[in-house]
Amino acid sequence: MRTVPLAIRLPQRAYLATRYAIRQLELPPGQTVLEREMVDILGMSRTSVREALVRLEMEGWVRLIPRRGHKKIQAHKKG
Repeated sequence: MRTVPLAIRLPQRAYLATRYAIRQLELPPGQTVLEREMVDILGMSRTSVREALVRLEMEGWVRLIPRRGHKKIQAHKKG
């Protein structure tokens, strides 16, 4: 995933890195990823990652699917 400047707040960094991965097809359309996997990949707190995912969902980049106390993301092409 892309490196984002450290001066940016963590949720914004998580948002930018995840959106970049989606746009560059590092997270292909339709791929399901667990929230905890994103936490491990980004090395950030669940709160920061969750805030980023909520923003990405509002913008139509991902779909959050609640299941057993955690969220999954389903990356898809914005269109």
